[in-house]
Amino acid sequence: ALSMPSPCFILVTLTSSLYLLSTFTSYNVNAQSPPSPYITSSSSGTFNFSCAEASFTNDLRINNTLSLSSLFNKVNEINTQQMTSSLGIFNILSYGAVGDGSTLCDGAISSAIAAMLASSYSSAVLYFPPGTYRVASTILFSGRSIKLAIKGEDTTSHILWESGVNLFKFDANMCKYLSITGLMITSTTITKPGNTWTFHTTDCVGCIFSRIYVYSPSYKTTCSQSVWGGLLLYGNTDGVTVQDLTMQGYFGTAVRISAGSAVRINNLLTIACYNETAPANLRRISNTALGVHATGQLTSLHIDNMFSQYNIYGVHVANVTTGISNGNVFIANSAFYHGTRGISIVDSSRVEIKSCHIEGSDHVGIYGGDLGATIQVNGGRVIHSGVHIGQPDCTANGQVCMGIILTSGYLMLTNTEIR
Repeated sequence: ALSMPSPCFILVTLTSSLYLLSTFTSYNVNAQSPPSPYITSSSSGTFNFSCAEASFTNDLRINNTLSLSSLFNKVNEINTQQMTSSLGIFNILSYGAVGDGSTLCDGAISSAIAAMLASSYSSAVLYFPPGTYRVASTILFSGRSIKLAIKGEDTTSHILWESGVNLFKFDANMCKYLSITGLMITSTTITKPGNTWTFHTTDCVGCIFSRIYVYSPSYKTTCSQSVWGGLLLYGNTDGVTVQDLTMQGYFGTAVRISAGSAVRINNLLTIACYNETAPANLRRISNTALGVHATGQLTSLHIDNMFSQYNIYGVHVANVTTGISNGNVFIANSAFYHGTRGISIVDSSRVEIKSCHIEGSDHVGIYGGDLGATIQVNGGRVIHSGVHIGQPDCTANGQVCMGIILTSGYLMLTNTEIR
């Protein structure tokens, strides 16, 4: 079904034919009853649609016959490009943003958020059309409770992060069923200080983070403009999905999770800062980089299809508040390369590791601390631990380099290769 903001006008000009908009009512083209829309005839054979300040012209004839699919595709295209607040959709271009890569857009984005919060809608979309938008301060989402979706068009909706403060920060009212999809974010100008996040959230419930790419241009060399952290899920986090998130070039944490339940991470790519010109065993730069860090008490955490490289710990499960269990942690179909520990468990969580590949850890592939974790490893491989420390043997500098270390608790191995 198609819907359009009001007022809208559709004009389709064909050769020697007259069609009224009512012809298309079965497709809900005029679901919102635009005033006096019409389709009429002329010799041009062109299609023209105008809505608000947008105007488009396109030849949609196929063998001198109007293609209905072309008509509806064009209406859908324009609905996407010309979203307005009358539909609860707030296009940042309508509030002064310019996607030319040189105009600062902080004020325009904040104006769009203010308009959204001043509206009566219980849900809204903040839309980033294709373009490159400079941001040099924190974009704050704070106010009344609203179901918010931030939507871009993947790598064509590009944000240049030019400050040393959080990029997006959300209070708890804005984190109920928050959805962020389709954004590319590049860190420029300045290295972000510690505990600075791309997305800082509080008490996320039912949130979705999908198709997000966070990138530092110098991540293979000096990391001089690198990101500190990606996604912070602070407070009580329940029913959150992180999917298709890419973090390249950071020296803090890609995803940090506090207390809660039912957190699902799928298709996560994390590559911390490294120096590609250094020997293979000395490339890792950051001694603080973590892929996924669970810091509070979680009843369930599922990680599937994760790739980790040059993190000190690929996954670090550590209830730093009480030292007790993070509940059930499932890690499957993932790969961890060139860290200090591939997977690190330092509380009493119950952890299942299935079909994972852990290679080149300079301390240990899988680590279980002295608080009594239960670790089950089913399939997969843990190989070459200790060989990338840059020393003659893996015990140099006080290291104890092993495939798996468990100082307390239970360990079950099934069909797992360790060498």
